[in-house]
Amino acid sequence: ALAHGRADLADGRLLHDSGRQVPFLMERLDEPLAMDLPVPDPMAPPDGSAPVAGRSWYRIPLPLPGLPASRLVLRTSGRVFERHVTAAAFRTAPDGRGGPRTVVLAQAAWVHADPAREAPELTLSLPPLPEAEVLLSIAEGDNAPLPLGPAEILLPAHRLRFFPPAQGTVTFSTNGNFTYAP
Repeated sequence: ALAHGRADLADGRLLHDSGRQVPFLMERLDEPLAMDLPVPDPMAPPDGSAPVAGRSWYRIPLPLPGLPASRLVLRTSGRVFERHVTAAAFRTAPDGRGGPRTVVLAQAAWVHADPAREAPELTLSLPPLPEAEVLLSIAEGDNAPLPLGPAEILLPAHRLRFFPPAQGTVTFSTNGNFTYAP
């Protein structure tokens, strides 16, 4: 529903299999919906150019295209480092001219200086994403690539409150369908 409907889910409808709408309340939860993502996959620069010394590129697949604004959480086992991290997408210009290009979604400095402690996670705020992947660029300088662990995406979480009918099924629909059967 998050990937196919409006960000506020105002286009959602709860329908009984008889075709009647079922009244419901939509609550936005404070705690986000956390989804595990794989370890970022190393890749060549997305524009087809030759790799640049001191810069690493990674691909992070997302569960679906069309996700709402979210947060991407990165982890590393590195202990002492300073890196500039950029999350990007590879898009065709809205007017269709100029071919695909890299669009910056978020940037941050990721710094950790205490070898006795685990590095903090880096959280990047992402806008709504029509793509099904995020590209990550890390400026490594003259250091070895930072070892990355599995990533995570934090999505807005919602709860539906309704009285289910005694019989039949209920479907919540935006552009995708999710069914509840008592």
